[in-house]
Amino acid sequence: MDYKKLPVILKRYSFDEKMRILMYYSLQLIDFNCLKINKNQPMPWELETFLMFSVKADEYQFKDFKGQNINNFSEIINCIRNYHHPFLLSKSETSEFVDYVLIAFGSTQYDCQSYDIYKYFRYNYFFNYTCPKISMKNEFYKKFGIEYKSVLEFGIILNFLFASKVSLNYKIIEYILLKYATVVKLLTISREEFKKEIDLFAENIEDYLYCVRPSDIYPFIKYGQKIYLPLPHCLTRAVTDSLLYRITDNQNDIRTLFGKDVLEAYLYDILLKSNLFTEIILEKEYIKNKNQLKTSDVMCRINNEYLFFECKSMVPYSKTRCMKEKSILDEINKISNAVVQLYKQIYLDFKRSYDFFENDDKTNFNRDNCFGIVVLLEESYIKRELIYKKVAEKLKINTSDRLYKWIINHIKVCSLYDVEKYAFTGTSIINSLKSQMVEYGSFDYPLVRATNTKLRNTDVKIFRKYVIDMYHQIIKELQAARLLM
Repeated sequence: MDYKKLPVILKRYSFDEKMRILMYYSLQLIDFNCLKINKNQPMPWELETFLMFSVKADEYQFKDFKGQNINNFSEIINCIRNYHHPFLLSKSETSEFVDYVLIAFGSTQYDCQSYDIYKYFRYNYFFNYTCPKISMKNEFYKKFGIEYKSVLEFGIILNFLFASKVSLNYKIIEYILLKYATVVKLLTISREEFKKEIDLFAENIEDYLYCVRPSDIYPFIKYGQKIYLPLPHCLTRAVTDSLLYRITDNQNDIRTLFGKDVLEAYLYDILLKSNLFTEIILEKEYIKNKNQLKTSDVMCRINNEYLFFECKSMVPYSKTRCMKEKSILDEINKISNAVVQLYKQIYLDFKRSYDFFENDDKTNFNRDNCFGIVVLLEESYIKRELIYKKVAEKLKINTSDRLYKWIINHIKVCSLYDVEKYAFTGTSIINSLKSQMVEYGSFDYPLVRATNTKLRNTDVKIFRKYVIDMYHQIIKELQAARLLM
């Protein structure tokens, strides 16, 4: 089957049928903790691509995928799976090929396999955060006219019902949709508007493979008199990451305050409660050469070892996912600036211009015991070596220099999710950073390896209990309404 003919092929199938088959296979992916990937079933990113084709293809026939016709659906999925973006093909014989493959595949495949409970906890914290400078709780209500609690409950409850594989008859779904009608409206878009969203993120059908998915923002599609939920596995992202994007889109003041106050407070809080460090300090100001400067956002110490965190609320440029070279270069430039900033704070200024730790050994100090992490709210999956080379260029140092070796081994770029995994389970971050220097390559991702399996963060445990209680409550409601036996 020819990928470029999919827009014509999908015009032959009814919209109802396309939405039905998508929902059927999307439901197979949903589990209680994260998506359940099965190589013998359509992958989530393949279904998301299929949906974009389906929405754009205005029907003139009304065929279905039932019976033997299911083979036609499988052929379409295989066509999507086996198609290679022309840009990737153009790089296939070059050393850059792997760099672009990582960006393309990472953006679509890795996030959907993260633990839902961590993401729910994070955004519950974000959207209920209030301080003198910003109230995310108020900003959320001002933007959407609803409290986040209702949105979170809706996403968690539906995900639970789908994961439990209970007999979801129409009346159960109708009950939930009516109970949370305001939330459904927030997450619903018309078919025509969905088409516009596709065109906003994709310049052509080749971009459908990796572009930002409108279904991550609006999982419900209204067409005619019906509202469809073709990809229920997208609900988690729709009620978490995407809502922050919607609040801060074209709102630089809110995004700045969010990054400065909310994100820093969250990182400090989870690190403090990880019990991994002897001392933890929030950002401080210091004087250097009569200039007033700031330390990294969170400074941590355990014995004579130090770890500095610099938060960045930046998210990748949408065109990065479509492998637009300018966007990728801009992304490299943006992240490398953060690495340079952290290098200067740690290597040049710590112990020379400032030291706010109270009880450490002021005399027995080794700079090789200092580490730094640039924490990205959302991973861009850009090869780390490209970022470090840009750092070397900005610092005017050679990649063979001792200083460069120190930077690539001591200053890392990680996603917030990776830090959460270690903090929530009490797994040593510093040990992982040190292990990488010995056992792995300097350009590997240092916090993607296995962590302790037991959840140790008390707040996350309490939140998990709240989620479980929510499950039990909705089950009781459904039983009381005689919708569930």
